[in-house]
Amino acid sequence: QVKDKYPQGVQPETVAWIFNRIIAGLYPAHSFDVVHNCIIPSNVIICPENHNAKIIDWCYSGKNNGSVKAIVPKYKNFFALEIFKDKAGSFASDIYMAEKCIQWISNDKLPQSISKFLNICLDSNPRNRIDNALDLFDRFKEVLFKEFGKPKFVEFKM
Repeated sequence: QVKDKYPQGVQPETVAWIFNRIIAGLYPAHSFDVVHNCIIPSNVIICPENHNAKIIDWCYSGKNNGSVKAIVPKYKNFFALEIFKDKAGSFASDIYMAEKCIQWISNDKLPQSISKFLNICLDSNPRNRIDNALDLFDRFKEVLFKEFGKPKFVEFKM
């Protein structure tokens, strides 16, 4: 629905809060060694009325570095390369997929400072990626503050 309503991409400030909510949703799961394994657009529900986003369809989840149960062909470019190679999902691969969702809804039109930071999440080597959702959340807030200043409410209509 988001891509239909915003084919040119969602504004960067909105993308920022959506990404923050996705990462905040991953943190509790990751803290229990659970990986979602399928963060794709159809598994992220955006709730504009209360500025929230929810990750759904946890049937693909498993333990960190455990086997991935399925790859959705329509969204295969959202899956981290190591999933195809090792058939294993990790905290880093969840974060990779979350960032792919953000690229998709923003139509790759984010400020350079934000893009540069988030590209760390897409490194082809998972060891070079941020693999801690809480660390990513905190570091991303710093990048956002430098880019936009003090957080403010940005209306998002669907």
